[in-house]
Amino acid sequence: MFAADPRYLVKGGHGNVDDISDRIIKDGDIHHWPKAQQFSNHAKGCPHASVDDESLSFTGTSIFESGHLFNKQRHNLDFKVKIQESNGAISIKFSIDDQDSVGNFMVLNYESPHDEEIYGLGLQYTQWNFKGVKVPIITSEAGVGRGAEPLTTILNVYGSKGGNHWTTYSPSYSHITNKKRSFIFNTTTIGHLDFHSFVDRTTALFWHVPSVELILQYGDSPKALAGGVSKRIGTMRPMPDWIMNGAIVGLQGGELVIK
Repeated sequence: MFAADPRYLVKGGHGNVDDISDRIIKDGDIHHWPKAQQFSNHAKGCPHASVDDESLSFTGTSIFESGHLFNKQRHNLDFKVKIQESNGAISIKFSIDDQDSVGNFMVLNYESPHDEEIYGLGLQYTQWNFKGVKVPIITSEAGVGRGAEPLTTILNVYGSKGGNHWTTYSPSYSHITNKKRSFIFNTTTIGHLDFHSFVDRTTALFWHVPSVELILQYGDSPKALAGGVSKRIGTMRPMPDWIMNGAIVGLQGGELVIK
C-alpha cells in the first residue's frame, strides 16, 4: 500500500528527492516514476512486513480500521482506513503516519475487470478508452505535435514543446467506467493511474501524500455517472455572451513581443 524507492531517497551527489520531483513535473515523463511496491498485505501474510495493534470498529454507517505496520528493517507506519456511506456514494479514506520518513509515495490497488472501459481523467486530447495504458496526472504544456512526426521531434529540440499523448493542461484522477461506477480521488498531489500493468486491477500512485480519499459512486448510465461526478467536484459556469462576438486572439511571448 505504501512504499519507498531508494532511487528517490538519494542524498548528496546524485541530487535529492525534491530535485527528482521537479524533473518529473517538468518533463512529464511517466517512466521516471518509481515502480509500485507492496509494503504490507496482512490479509495474505506478506513475508516482507507485519501488522500489529490492528483494530476494527463500526459506528452507524461507518467502518474504521487502524493498525501498525513494520518491516524487517523495523520501519514503522501507522495506518487508518475509514469507509463511510454518504449521499449515495461510498467514501474510503486512507491515511498513513510515516514515523520514520521512509516513504515518499502511496500506492492503492483495486480490482478492474479485463473488459472494463475507462473514460474521463480530465482534459484528454488523444485517448478515449484508457484501459490498457498508464496515465500521468501531471499538469503540463499540452504540446504541439503530441507524437506526430517529425513535428514533435522538431519542437522538442527547439524548446521541448512537442508533448505526447498524455501531456495536458488539466488532468484529473476522476473517471467513469462501463461497469456503472465512477471514481473520484480527492487529492491535489501528482501521480498516475496505471490501467496497463495488470489485466485485472488498477494501480493508483500518489506522490508525497500522507492521505487520500476515494469516492466511489454507482449509476445506471454514463450520463448518471457523469452527473454524480459533477455534483461532487462542481461544474463550469456558463460562458459569457461576448464569447460568441468576434475573435479571441492569443499571442505568445509576453508584453515585449506583443508591443
